[in-house]
Amino acid sequence: MATLNKREIKLEIKREIWALWRAGESLSNIGRKVNKHAGSVFTVLKKQGGISPAQPYRSKQHLTFAEREEISRGIASKVSIRSIARLLGRSPSTISREINRHGGREKYRAVSADNEAWNQSKRPKQCLLDLNFQLVTIVKNKLELDWSPQQISGWLKVTYPNNSLMQISHETIYRSLYLPSHTALGKQQLNRLRSGRVMRQSRKNNIKGSPRGQIINAISIHERPKEVKNRRVTGHWEGDLISGSNNSHIATIVERKSRFTLLVKLTGKDTQSVVSALIAHVKKLPINICKSLTWDRGMELADHKRFTQETKVKVFFCDPQSPWQRGTNENTNRLLRQYLPKGTNLYSHSQEKLNEIASRLNDRPRKVLGFISPNDKLGKHVALTPAMTTASVIMIVQSLLLYELWDDKAIMHIRSEYHLIGTPTQKAPLAFKLSINSEANFGELASLFRQTGCRITGGPSDKGELWLVLGDASRFDEVRKTLLASPSITELVIMPAK
Repeated sequence: MATLNKREIKLEIKREIWALWRAGESLSNIGRKVNKHAGSVFTVLKKQGGISPAQPYRSKQHLTFAEREEISRGIASKVSIRSIARLLGRSPSTISREINRHGGREKYRAVSADNEAWNQSKRPKQCLLDLNFQLVTIVKNKLELDWSPQQISGWLKVTYPNNSLMQISHETIYRSLYLPSHTALGKQQLNRLRSGRVMRQSRKNNIKGSPRGQIINAISIHERPKEVKNRRVTGHWEGDLISGSNNSHIATIVERKSRFTLLVKLTGKDTQSVVSALIAHVKKLPINICKSLTWDRGMELADHKRFTQETKVKVFFCDPQSPWQRGTNENTNRLLRQYLPKGTNLYSHSQEKLNEIASRLNDRPRKVLGFISPNDKLGKHVALTPAMTTASVIMIVQSLLLYELWDDKAIMHIRSEYHLIGTPTQKAPLAFKLSINSEANFGELASLFRQTGCRITGGPSDKGELWLVLGDASRFDEVRKTLLASPSITELVIMPAK
């Protein structure tokens, strides 16, 4: 008796595989459900060309396994054949043939007898093409002319309307091509089929139209607010990945109105790595400076829901194969190739290096902006929510990423108290631009500045503006509170000193 190979898939699992395949499941999904590798599932299906084998059934006239067990017990108890036949309600001759067919009284075993009976019952019906040489020749010739099985079947019905022997269904032709047991047409004819499939698959039940390889719940670019398209409002960004050698990538996001660019170092192209890196950078931006993000159809942003939940930034996706819908980002990526040439390993660049590259690009005057740099353009529009004092605080974006002065603890504190991002944590000079009211006493202000350690570098101007430099950024929080407490100061702008 043949033994089951340890690596061979059990019969009940094979039946489940075929049931899932008929339901239109993919190889990967079937493998996960039956706890088998997709390659093992493919092997099972390929043996039958993807065509589900007919389920064997037993006629009511045939002996069942339970009846064979009774025969085996009767033989062991030395009961006569006629007594066994009366017990089972069968003819004595049926019992006699059953025993003799499977080794006689000495060797009869119910399990082996039942298995052998199943194997002997496998008498596949001979294919119609195996019986009709003329029909085989016609079908082969039409397949070589790149006709589909359905076209061949339809043509035969029209050409031979009164000859049933010269007619065949298209499914029979497919079975002759895919089933290994059918050799009339030859397997080389499979290459003539337009689909190019190695297995037959149901037309109604397949993975076509499923979300496999697609971004689930993607919001189309056509649902973006009008303010995004006309570039009248700051805070709408476009993003994508640029690639280098060794499967290396970095993320680029560009503000549509100002063309301000940020580069994000990645550890991989998978959605977990990309979304996590983008979340970390976007959270550093002022609250109203990032309102939406437009991305292409890349699966690196498949986890866009998590990005939106953690940043409150909506993500819109371009149409498939439509890079012009985020042309600002495409043009910026072309400019970045000056610093990040194709064929170089992008993972070799640190975040500090990427910040430096972004700074160079953001300091360039742009023709589209009237030869104003993205830094200057964005600086005119970045205003945060007013503080609870009489002054309002404005933060320039490049101070967050270019100089990396902000830590998580400070972000939480400033956000909750002033609706701002960050506070300096390392020693680096900062510049303050103050707007003072017309009734301010400049002498008193100068004394205040000296107490805080600030140095006046310019002003006051005709517009009532003063410029200060704070040499030690670690005193930022102390100085900021002192300045904002003064009723003479109506506005405070903080930026890195250059």
